[in-house]
Amino acid sequence: MQLAQNGVTITREALARQVSTTGTGLAVDIQADAPHGSSRDADPARCGIELKGNWHPKLMTAMRTQLAEAYLIPEQLHDGIYLTA
Repeated sequence: MQLAQNGVTITREALARQVSTTGTGLAVDIQADAPHGSSRDADPARCGIELKGNWHPKLMTAMRTQLAEAYLIPEQLHDGIYLTA
């Protein structure tokens, strides 16, 4: 509740990038956006969070190939979280 009051939004399966004209796209598992600075027009601080189970066949490579290369770099973002369970 306190996060929402401060303008923080958490989105599941947030579209990170459109990859075709048929409506398909790449979606980061969780995206957190928070306002920063004094201007309401400023872009929010954004963090993408990619989740993987420890059984996932691409567990050891998806941090680079999925989180960094598919989600962060195209959006010129520098930080993300790779969460395994």
